[in-house]
Amino acid sequence: MDDRDLYEVIRSEIKHEDDLIGQRVSWFTASQAFLLTALAIAHQGKTDLPTSSNNALFPLIPIVALCSSIVIFCGVIAGIAALSQWRARLRELAGRLPDLPRLLNDRWIVILGWSAPIVLPLVFIVAWAYLLAHGFTGSP
Repeated sequence: MDDRDLYEVIRSEIKHEDDLIGQRVSWFTASQAFLLTALAIAHQGKTDLPTSSNNALFPLIPIVALCSSIVIFCGVIAGIAALSQWRARLRELAGRLPDLPRLLNDRWIVILGWSAPIVLPLVFIVAWAYLLAHGFTGSP
């Protein structure tokens, strides 16, 4: 395989991993919206935060949501690790073929692009953990 073919393979793998991360985040946001809505409907507009005494779906929904947040977070981290490996191979190849199209100094672009897929699950992990802790202790 010549360097141009290798470039196409690497670019294809980068696109594939990037698409997978995007799909994981889409699944995650859809599932979290569904779970939040289910918890709110079961809560029936009560003013207190959900507990097992005022919400039939507590603690099931927060546990499922917390677990899905952790699983998606792990999947995103795995995707980022794979992307990092492919990008390293691309940088190595670009060193041999400097005329290949690529962004210069793209590190900050990549880091900012990864911020939402990394931070969003962490925010939900904290929120669901707070709801679980509050629901079991009954204190704010």
